[in-house]
Amino acid sequence: MIRLGDPFFSAFLPVFDVENDMIGLAQSARALIGTAVNEGAPPTPTPTPVPTQVDIDAIVEEMFSQN
Repeated sequence: MIRLGDPFFSAFLPVFDVENDMIGLAQSARALIGTAVNEGAPPTPTPTPVPTQVDIDAIVEEMFSQN
């Protein structure tokens, strides 16, 4: 969970582009020195999917085969 508080909301303003169906952030005049919007950041990697079923027997067998 990411918790955004007062420093974030005083540093940035939401921008709604209705024509292009987009949202974004703009830096506020009240932002602290050093606050920036990093437009050139690479996209975040896709998280590895978490398996929904776990093979307990395989895990136990692997644990004991290492010893």
